[in-house]
Amino acid sequence: MDNAITRLHDATLVSIHLHWEERTCELSFAGAPGIPGPFSLLFDQVTELRAPIALPWGPSVSVLEASFSGGVATFAMQSGDTVTLLSPNYSFKRTPLRGAA
Repeated sequence: MDNAITRLHDATLVSIHLHWEERTCELSFAGAPGIPGPFSLLFDQVTELRAPIALPWGPSVSVLEASFSGGVATFAMQSGDTVTLLSPNYSFKRTPLRGAA
């Protein structure tokens, strides 16, 4: 699902985990209208992560739009904030439901 990042409108962002030593970052989502969840986007060889939570448009955990180009991933949030991640690539991973056996 290499175009998953372009299909994240209204996706619910749950968490961002930066693994400093491994230089990886995982963005976890509860789901999106076009991508049943939960799922994660995994980035490797990360050199920068910017994740402001100023909420200029008010609180929201939903993605307005997302893109990945030239090693830059951007997630414009419906809160008015933009999460930016520098990494040469990413992968899509389905994740189990919490509490599922």
